[in-house]
Amino acid sequence: MDEQTAVTRRTALGALAAGAGAVGLAGCVPQGTTADDAGTAGHASGDTTRGDTAGDESAGRPRRLVIAGDSTAAEKPEYLHPMAGWGMALPFYTTSRLRVENRAQNGRSSKSFIAEGHLARIAEDLGGDDVLVIQFGHNDEIVGDPRRSTEPWSTFQQMLREHLEVARAAGAEPVLATPTERRRVVDGELVATHGQYPEAVRAVAEEQGIALLDLQRRTLERWRQLGPEESSRCFVSRDGQQDPTHFSVRGAGVVARMVAEGLLDLGVVRSTAFRRLHRTPAEEDLSWDLEEL
Repeated sequence: MDEQTAVTRRTALGALAAGAGAVGLAGCVPQGTTADDAGTAGHASGDTTRGDTAGDESAGRPRRLVIAGDSTAAEKPEYLHPMAGWGMALPFYTTSRLRVENRAQNGRSSKSFIAEGHLARIAEDLGGDDVLVIQFGHNDEIVGDPRRSTEPWSTFQQMLREHLEVARAAGAEPVLATPTERRRVVDGELVATHGQYPEAVRAVAEEQGIALLDLQRRTLERWRQLGPEESSRCFVSRDGQQDPTHFSVRGAGVVARMVAEGLLDLGVVRSTAFRRLHRTPAEEDLSWDLEEL
């Protein structure tokens, strides 16, 4: 079965420790969450919020974070193990205050995500207390693929605005994310690979007054800190060759922690939504008990 057309869902959270939020379809519920997990994210005293958007978190009802994106965030079927999207690892860091719904799809661009109806399905149940994180760019860059390719300063930005319109129509809190950086080494240096696409995201965020989660800058900085050899552990190897785009469990955890910390820095969620940000999940902390629909 082709990775780009595989439709999967998580049917169990396996060894996710108590306190992790639900992942996947809207019908999923948190596993083993308690009121005691709150407040362990490790941030300083005082919750930072953006207006009253985090009100339901403080009232004890879980807020919902919905992810619209590509394979760098999406869930992975068992046959791709140990490849993992950062959206799979994000619940490792959440408490019962925040429920993660990973609607990202493998192989999609901002354009094909809309054309195939994925954004419309998100719109069907998106609510005023939800956060919608939007991350595209990898597949928008594919030249010569009319289903997916976009131009950074025209069609790509147009597609991002359509995602924002859905969030606004529902009264949800949108967050634009630049694409995670690939692992490309040139003369011993980790280099940027996304061209103008990250800057196009930044421009839309500024134009629309939307919170920006700059994962491209954060991940590139992290890969450079780790260096060519150590950074390779954050990506999977397939058929004996390094995959420069898709994450291992370690890499998914590194990026998920960036997402959590970024959302806290932006004031989109309260500190009580996250915990154990000092840790990186291991393979046994994530479940690949996925069933094809």
